[in-house]
Amino acid sequence: MKIVLNIFSRAFIALYAILTLIAVIAEMKEIGFQSIHLLYFIGAILLISATVTNLPWLVYLSLVLMIPLVIFTGYIVGNLQLSHIIIRILITVLLSLIYGCSVC
Repeated sequence: MKIVLNIFSRAFIALYAILTLIAVIAEMKEIGFQSIHLLYFIGAILLISATVTNLPWLVYLSLVLMIPLVIFTGYIVGNLQLSHIIIRILITVLLSLIYGCSVC
């Protein structure tokens, strides 16, 4: 059962990173490239590579670092929404808990 949970948690974390990349690409088409978008690409690549490797601290660090990035991006772009930040925090906590249960 733990193996299945591990596979699903890694798949959901990778899906989260891919969906983040899709959202960033869509935003880039609207407002053009900004340096903050590069941080998203680095963060998503780090998150995907963290799920492939067996380094739980890297998964947690990658997930947690996405939250300030969302806040900073919302501030820079002028579209800071509290609901979006809360949802990102909840998703981060949920993914961290699921991943934590799968590797313990």
